[in-house]
Amino acid sequence: MTESRGGVLIQIDKDKLATQMKMYYDKSVSWDILVQNEHKLTRKRARFEPKKTRGKALREEYNDNRVIEYLARPFDIQLAYYTSVRPVWKEYRPHLWGQRFDGQKFLISHASTSGHLGYPAFFANTIGDCFVLSDHTVFFPVYDHVPSKGALQGSKTANLSKPCRLYLKNFGLPNPDSDESVALLPWLHALAIFYSPKYIAENGDMLKNDFLRLPMPEQLDLLQSSAKRGQDVAAALDLKQPLPSELVADEINSFGVPRDSELGVTAGWGSPGDKVLPGKGRIEKREWTAEESSKLQKIFTSMQIDVKRGFELIGNPMDVYLNKDNCWQGIPKAVWECRIGSHQVIKKWLSYREKKVLGRDISVSEAEHVTEMVKRLTVIILLGDSLDANYETCRDNAYEWPSQEPQQPKS
Repeated sequence: MTESRGGVLIQIDKDKLATQMKMYYDKSVSWDILVQNEHKLTRKRARFEPKKTRGKALREEYNDNRVIEYLARPFDIQLAYYTSVRPVWKEYRPHLWGQRFDGQKFLISHASTSGHLGYPAFFANTIGDCFVLSDHTVFFPVYDHVPSKGALQGSKTANLSKPCRLYLKNFGLPNPDSDESVALLPWLHALAIFYSPKYIAENGDMLKNDFLRLPMPEQLDLLQSSAKRGQDVAAALDLKQPLPSELVADEINSFGVPRDSELGVTAGWGSPGDKVLPGKGRIEKREWTAEESSKLQKIFTSMQIDVKRGFELIGNPMDVYLNKDNCWQGIPKAVWECRIGSHQVIKKWLSYREKKVLGRDISVSEAEHVTEMVKRLTVIILLGDSLDANYETCRDNAYEWPSQEPQQPKS
């Protein structure tokens, strides 16, 4: 989906979003009052006549049920007000809206990117923005969902092409339409491959200029093993679920923790405007303390990673400042620099929480959100070597597709 309306339809705070949209839909509020209040939906833009559009929008009423969770960027779920009245949204994607249901999941990728290239995919259970990863983000639903309409019941089928279904059938697997574990196999395998640093290094040009392609293993045990690794990545990407205890030691909770309780973000991470401009902020580089090193060694051991290799993967620590006094302590360099799509994940998140942009201090839960991102990105980075080994095995034992070009799943 594409907003291009100055951020009025997508907000971090629900009350702010509801206030803006209730005013917009209030027939007793004249156009002139909206203009006087500098409502962002009164600004003329390309292919957007604001007064005419509001007249169309007033044919419906404000509806709380249209306030939805909305993936703005990796690890950044905000809230959005959805309407299919054109052109309130620049692109409102009715088919994508129809793919929402409890239990739906999306593999998020891109058709091409002009930005820096990080991990080229994300996994989520909500719809979101066309800029989640880069300038051409695409949401691939795991299930193709047909919503109910009147007396007609809705339905869902696995969103897999005919060649992919035949590939799974040849292994003797159940119908993916009725077995979720089978429906997820190709998607989780894809996630494992897309998070392999070696896959990214070997396929950089393709990843920037086309839809992602990947090897499918010719043996069922390799597919299942790869999907299990993809499930570990998916668990790390899902902030609504705790990290599996068998994946990493409890010491992971010690890193990226705020030093004190002053939570105004004023270190210069972002500047307000129709588009938030990122700033340099403030970080301090240092060495790991003896206590931190001991905890990291326990983490490496729990993940069966050689200690020396573990430190090579994550790099030295950085203290990332909210303001002149408070910082998130001990964020590994590789975590701070980590990109998903073209976004430097934590820095991008911070740019939208700068006090001049957000209009308030961040909450305790928002400060803890950064700590949670640190934990999960650390796990993903430490999984890198095992994901590389999995990619090489799948690449060297790849299934040969029939001569016809494989069909694209629906997006």
